[in-house]
Amino acid sequence: MFDGIRTDPDRIKRRIPGPPEGGREPPARPSRGRGPRGRSGILTRRRPEGLSLAGEVPGRAGARRTRSLSSLTIRVSDVAIRLTAEDSRFIASARRRYRPFVTNRSPQLRLQLELVRESLRPHRTRPRVVWDGRAGRIERHDLELDLAPGIGRATIVRAPSPLDSLLRIALSFELAKRGGFLCHSAAVDGWLFPGLSGAGKSTLGRAAPKNRLLADELVGVVGSRLWGTPFRGDFLPGKNPRSRPLQAIFLLDRHGPRGVAEVPKTAALVRILRCALYFGNDAGDGGRILAAARRSVLGARTFALSYDARKTAFAGVEAMIRRALR
Repeated sequence: MFDGIRTDPDRIKRRIPGPPEGGREPPARPSRGRGPRGRSGILTRRRPEGLSLAGEVPGRAGARRTRSLSSLTIRVSDVAIRLTAEDSRFIASARRRYRPFVTNRSPQLRLQLELVRESLRPHRTRPRVVWDGRAGRIERHDLELDLAPGIGRATIVRAPSPLDSLLRIALSFELAKRGGFLCHSAAVDGWLFPGLSGAGKSTLGRAAPKNRLLADELVGVVGSRLWGTPFRGDFLPGKNPRSRPLQAIFLLDRHGPRGVAEVPKTAALVRILRCALYFGNDAGDGGRILAAARRSVLGARTFALSYDARKTAFAGVEAMIRRALR
């Protein structure tokens, strides 16, 4: 996407925790739009003086005092992410939204949040990404994220959907490192139903029993397991944090012959790769996602599924599936 732009992960990690020891940062020039470009290629934006990842700020005489921060740790697709912010009400709201995913596990990724009330730049449908395989920066109209191994710093608009987007972006990078990926798909039990917008994922999810539905928008695929996520269509919160072993893949096809028909592994692999959610552009993570998708397809039976959702309840869909799996 942005070939030739590289980053310095150590510089990002040094910059995230806060100002140089012993005082304030040198004043930064205000920026419009993208902001100045540093030597590392990272698009920078002025941040509040003194705020560090640990919540410490320098005092008047150079001494440090601790700000009062609120935090929340959630576990999604077996990745524990800690969110920290000064706004306790925002963290409390996030805790309610992601309640089924709240965990006491030690975090594998820590994200420090700065909340703002206005958009950061004009609306754009795709984020601007500078990424080198280990660290980088992601910018959208409603969020900015500096990400390095195990640590991140984000500025987001104070609302549920930018936080959801931030978590999707951060998780896509974390899962790629672990040989997994987020897939645009519905999942019921161990059945994966990949499809882009309009394929019928949400329709299937609304019909499926809620205690069996892992997700109807984004599913975590890690190894041979499917994971429920808190990401549903229309930014509704998901409710199922559990995982199930992958048993079969069903390519949703609204216009094909009605019923369930086995399809070649290559067709399933192409669909899975089209539905994989990843925001980087580096060959390393791309290769890992390709390998993870290939393992998933080779380890499960693959089918095309077509049915009339207006006339067929989920029980009818399930009966078709179970006949095909015999």
